[in-house]
Amino acid sequence: MSARVNNGVFSVARMCMLATLLAAGMAAVAQQGLFEATVPVVSQEPEQRASALRTALGEVLVRLTGDQSILADPGVQSILKSPGDFVEQYRYFAAPGDEAQETLQLRVGFNADALQQALRQQGVGYWGNERPVTLAWVAVDDNGERYLLSAESGKAVQDIMSAAAARRGLPILFPLMDLEDQSRLQFTDVWGEFLAKIEDASSRYQPQAILVGRLQRERSGGWSARWTMQVAGDDRSWSDSSAVLDELLAESVDTATDMLASRFAVRETGGLMGEMLLSVQDIRSFDDYARLSSYLGSLTPVKSLQVTRVLGDRMDYELEISGSVRNLEQLFAIGRILEPVPGGGPEQYRLRP
Repeated sequence: MSARVNNGVFSVARMCMLATLLAAGMAAVAQQGLFEATVPVVSQEPEQRASALRTALGEVLVRLTGDQSILADPGVQSILKSPGDFVEQYRYFAAPGDEAQETLQLRVGFNADALQQALRQQGVGYWGNERPVTLAWVAVDDNGERYLLSAESGKAVQDIMSAAAARRGLPILFPLMDLEDQSRLQFTDVWGEFLAKIEDASSRYQPQAILVGRLQRERSGGWSARWTMQVAGDDRSWSDSSAVLDELLAESVDTATDMLASRFAVRETGGLMGEMLLSVQDIRSFDDYARLSSYLGSLTPVKSLQVTRVLGDRMDYELEISGSVRNLEQLFAIGRILEPVPGGGPEQYRLRP
């Protein structure tokens, strides 16, 4: 079967082959960094290296599952017993430390396929590339000094949050707070959690999730915070406090990441696969097809895809998936590629421009 798009004829077989290649390339780029960790070491002795590899693997496993408590899982404990089995490469390097002294660091890269297979065999949830870009609006009240985090204000706070987000594999960004931002949003809007105004001001950044925070120094010298995470039309709020700002911010980022992972991590058990029939409209060119197939092939739950029918600007796919259809639909909601057809069925979508 063939289809004509923009006066060009291309076969389904050729399309599927291209989709496979594109998806593989896209996944490789997106996963870069998820399987790497850097840990301090005292020396390059084998005993030190063995301990450091276990620590590094533990950090990567928390990042891949999105679950801080996962290291206590019996299945993950069995993976941690032999960290060397998953190492792809490692190197030592010196990094600046306290009081201008250098510290020895070990950078470890783990094999993505081997780790994914191990987690799947243990029935542990896996959080792949689908990590929503999260825009953080944070209002800070530091003993009466009030400001919104930006590149110019609160850089120390921003750096702590950025480091914590990088450790968990969460892509986070902060508003520029330029004239456009300042005209649309004030300190009191964020402090008061006026989510409609915040969402409107966020549109220029096109985030997939929005994190709203109010951070306050207490009279005791400690800090308290209230946070709201908004993703795919769902709002969740929580509060934290700590005597140490670094700890409070790291814990807050951890909580936000856990919330996202609980929605998007894929749990695979027993090697069982399901199927989903997907119909997508508004595919008007070969580039549209390539973009769609590359996107679908890069999603963690999608194990294989096949075009079953081409009708005008519509393509029907048969997807072999792990996890649930609901999990895949949640990924579509943050992906910016597909949107539901108004009045259509649950598996009918259109390709966004």
